[in-house]
Amino acid sequence: METASEGPTEFQIYAADPQLQSAACLVVMKENDKGIMLGDRIKLANGKITEAEHLVVRSGGSFPMNFSQPTLLKPRPGFAEDVPKAEQMKREDLKRIGLS
Repeated sequence: METASEGPTEFQIYAADPQLQSAACLVVMKENDKGIMLGDRIKLANGKITEAEHLVVRSGGSFPMNFSQPTLLKPRPGFAEDVPKAEQMKREDLKRIGLS
């Protein structure tokens, strides 16, 4: 990002899905010395990037696309902790819930 003026702060969420060969992140960082929220996603096929997308949310926009950095200082406790195998939900159930 050419306009990045500071890397991610304490608010960093990363997710990888080896089964679908995709990865994503949601971070708070600075662009031209102003706080932004950046979401990125990539998908691979045969070792090559086949999809890439990003979303930048800046301050000054209208709801819901308005970013106010003081509200997001770091992820909630436990957000990035691994779920024990015995407590994990089936992929199909997670997908159904996400699409509902």
